[in-house]
Amino acid sequence: MKRVWIAVSLLCAILGLSALSLYSTHTITQTMSGLFEEAYTQASEGNLDKAREAAEELEDYWEKTHRILSTYMRHEEIEHVLVSANSLTSYLDQDNLETFTEECQASMVYLQHLWDSEQPSIENIL
Repeated sequence: MKRVWIAVSLLCAILGLSALSLYSTHTITQTMSGLFEEAYTQASEGNLDKAREAAEELEDYWEKTHRILSTYMRHEEIEHVLVSANSLTSYLDQDNLETFTEECQASMVYLQHLWDSEQPSIENIL
């Protein structure tokens, strides 16, 4: 009977950790997408100071949360977001607004891909 309880306990722990990682992935990707969208919108409207603030906020948020994603995701999967988050302010420093907006758009698409690829679905399992 002990083995059954141990198995049930391990199953509950695995399901709990899986749910926690799914929640973390959803929260982080949604927040990052919102920050990239804010930076893109501000830059498109010509508000470069607000775009810089959004880019710096994005960089700070990524600095705080990337360790969570790197715990259970392959580093190659999150490398694009890492590079984008750390390079946005340098694009503004170089007055490279076109690359800044392109990078924001590409990162929003990539974050959506990250979220889609982590969802428990038949396509992702097979």
